[in-house]
Amino acid sequence: MATNELAPYRYLAAAYLVASGMALVFGIHVANAIGPDILVAFFLVLGPPGALCYIAIDPAAMLLPALTVYVLATALLAVCLFVARRKSRTIRICVYCVAGLIWIGTGYVVLVGQLYG
Repeated sequence: MATNELAPYRYLAAAYLVASGMALVFGIHVANAIGPDILVAFFLVLGPPGALCYIAIDPAAMLLPALTVYVLATALLAVCLFVARRKSRTIRICVYCVAGLIWIGTGYVVLVGQLYG
């Protein structure tokens, strides 16, 4: 593959890392600023970086489980990103759907961990 074809994937990976860092640094401030009802949607939308946000909110309670969820989800999303480079449109659509399910599922796992953990 040519270098210019990989550029969007590199930008996507860089944006993911920046979002993860921002969730870790600013997670506690955002969680305190919004109400508990909006916090549910916040974790679902944030996905894997939501696990880092939850570590920022309550580091003693869920450090290892939330970090494990984040690392596993990031690894799965990296595999999805690698497979999405294929030329087949059908494979790319399936990979995007799987990546979306991983994203929402990770947010749900973090949310359930927060509510019942």
